[in-house]
Amino acid sequence: MFEAFGNPKHLFAVVTVGLAFAWVGLVASRGEAQPPDRGEAAGDAPAAAAASEGKSGGIPVDAIPEEDRKKMMGLAEKLSPEDRRRLMEAVKAGRIPFDLAGKLKELKEKAEDEAERSDSESSKDDEKKGDEKSEDEDTPKVIERPTEPPSPPDPKELEVRPDEEGRVRFNFHHQPWEGVLQWLADISQMSLDWQELPADYLNLSTQLSYTVPEARNLINRHLFARGFTMIEQGEVLSVVNLEKLDPGVVPRVSPAELDSLPEYSFVRTSFTLDWLIADQVAEELKPLLSPHGKLIPLAATNRLEAMDVVANLREIRRLLEEEQSRDKDEGRLVREFVLKYARAEEVVEQLKTLIGQSNDSGAMRMPGMNPEVMRRMQEQAMQMMAKMAAAQGKGGPSKPQRHDEANFVVNTRRNSILVNAPPDKMAIIEEAVKAIDVPSDHSESPLVTMNRWQVYRLAAIDPEPLVETLRELGGLEPTTRLDIDRENNAIIAYASLADHAVIKALIDRL
Repeated sequence: MFEAFGNPKHLFAVVTVGLAFAWVGLVASRGEAQPPDRGEAAGDAPAAAAASEGKSGGIPVDAIPEEDRKKMMGLAEKLSPEDRRRLMEAVKAGRIPFDLAGKLKELKEKAEDEAERSDSESSKDDEKKGDEKSEDEDTPKVIERPTEPPSPPDPKELEVRPDEEGRVRFNFHHQPWEGVLQWLADISQMSLDWQELPADYLNLSTQLSYTVPEARNLINRHLFARGFTMIEQGEVLSVVNLEKLDPGVVPRVSPAELDSLPEYSFVRTSFTLDWLIADQVAEELKPLLSPHGKLIPLAATNRLEAMDVVANLREIRRLLEEEQSRDKDEGRLVREFVLKYARAEEVVEQLKTLIGQSNDSGAMRMPGMNPEVMRRMQEQAMQMMAKMAAAQGKGGPSKPQRHDEANFVVNTRRNSILVNAPPDKMAIIEEAVKAIDVPSDHSESPLVTMNRWQVYRLAAIDPEPLVETLRELGGLEPTTRLDIDRENNAIIAYASLADHAVIKALIDRL
């Protein structure tokens, strides 16, 4: 019998004995195994092995059924080298020790658990694949157009020419783009220039007749859908790939010219904003662009630089006009610029000249602690409002208000300028104030640290006209303050020694 297990393969088969009878062996070692009844089947080998094992201290090798040996094949390889050596000796001896049988039993249970988990994971994978397959079946499939036409094109289709009225009808089937564009250039009396063209073909039949520019726009629409466009440059009709387009070759037009251009012409334009902010508007309008369109905000001048087909640019222009026509005064920026070195009145005049605004209206003033001047301003404002109301009551046309102009108010008390202007002009004014309000050479003189307060009592001179004259001279420093003391008929001046010299000289002359 033992010669049959001399082969290593047979030895590994024998290893499976422990798995089949480990539990029986353990029971037998505790004296719990009972000899089989006579009524049991004669082929009940495990029970017989257990009974024999209880008497001899191991499991007989010859009591293991051949089927169990085949099932336990390979489990012995998972034992340690020492246990495998002991198992080989035990097989030769004819009995497998209980401890080896217990280890083989654990290996068998572990293998069964792994097989069960593997079956469960496989079942889940099959369910997942089934769900994915179901989703794929529900999703419509996309059919791609073949690059090669199903039949050769008819060259006679490209022989059509405009009629006496300059209108043309065409019927293209499977025509390659090179032939179609050359035909279009011929009837347009232009030269064709291209480096790349779509690799597919064109199917386009017209029921109506079109002018040559209309035909170019219709074909350009199909060309644009393939990532290309036609650009007219004098007598040359250029076809360009939009992925490699140089913006310099794109024609620039004004927003007003968009109405007269074909819908699928690729052009550039610039939109000037009133009170809308360029950065914010650009983000909100980008969804209106085609995949090849661009919208660039210019923060310095608060403009939008746009490049796309005319149809999309018209829609952007319409939205901007609607947004900015609701209330053009709404959203205008108001800022106060406090000056340290320059006089506010002089800066206002320079700013109005810089932005190209006439100085006929002048800048309004808010002289500190001078209620008389404030009263005159209020009277003038009321008179202006009354005139406007009278003009509207008569039904006469009122002068349209210009919303693009900047309004300036000078606050002499703080030597500051209040500005109400659109964002684009506000940006220019801000940069200009930084450049103008710089210290003068004499501002670093030690004289500025000396006593600045002086009171000038006037004998027979009205202090108000004198103060107005001093303020209009333009030579006083911006930090100089002139207040009127009517009770004592005096001028209270806070100024540098240089300005005090000017004030005293003027009073002495008067």
